[in-house]
Amino acid sequence: MTDHNGDTDKLDILTEQIGHLTEAVTQLSITVNTGFTELKVLVQKQSETADKQADTIKSLADSVAALVAKLTP
Repeated sequence: MTDHNGDTDKLDILTEQIGHLTEAVTQLSITVNTGFTELKVLVQKQSETADKQADTIKSLADSVAALVAKLTP
């Protein structure tokens, strides 16, 4: 390309800036993907914990019902 009033230098600078922006976007994409993966794992663990708590509550309710049945004439 012909250097006309620094056009080549400007193009080189723009090309370099685009390269840096591309790298930044790639890193952000990786970070976001990692965050979503970690969030998915946390949600799964939360769901498992909620299921265990529901089982415990049901077990306690069954125990209370059995106790009430024994105490009721």
